[in-house]
Amino acid sequence: MPRFVVSQVLNHTSDAGGTAAVTAVYDRNAYMKEKRAALDAWAALVQTIVAEQLQAERD
Repeated sequence: MPRFVVSQVLNHTSDAGGTAAVTAVYDRNAYMKEKRAALDAWAALVQTIVAEQLQAERD
């Protein structure tokens, strides 16, 4: 996942200052599609880890 999307999911603000601070005022996109994709990918990873651990416990 791009760092920008991760920052959006975590609701981080830009600390770069300068141009980034100015353009943030105009960037009103909620990036919901990108956030959903990031959270779905994270959920899939967590599910895989849990499934592998459960399988290891059964073996």
